[in-house]
Amino acid sequence: MLRSMRCCLNPKVIGGLIAAGVALWLMAPAASTAALPLLIALVCPLSMGVMMWQMNRGGGSCGASSGGRSAAAPSVDVDEELRQAREEVSIARARQQLGDRGNQAPA
Repeated sequence: MLRSMRCCLNPKVIGGLIAAGVALWLMAPAASTAALPLLIALVCPLSMGVMMWQMNRGGGSCGASSGGRSAAAPSVDVDEELRQAREEVSIARARQQLGDRGNQAPA
């Protein structure tokens, strides 16, 4: 539970909102008590926005540990994987052609 909350609540957002709350309290102490619920309510949407921005950039750290390969950090070279796939397709085509020739009756 705590680990998932750490992924959802960005510490930079929380720190920024705390800094905004302290700055507001120093400038207008009466308004800071009214703004406190708003600052608390902004933690989740701002954290989600930061998380989406980080995932778009490819710097997400919470989703990368889910076990599968991450799209941001592939473990194999894409060109090498494409070359291997093309080689497998050409081998399969060659086997199919050899099989078709062996099934033809001599005329």
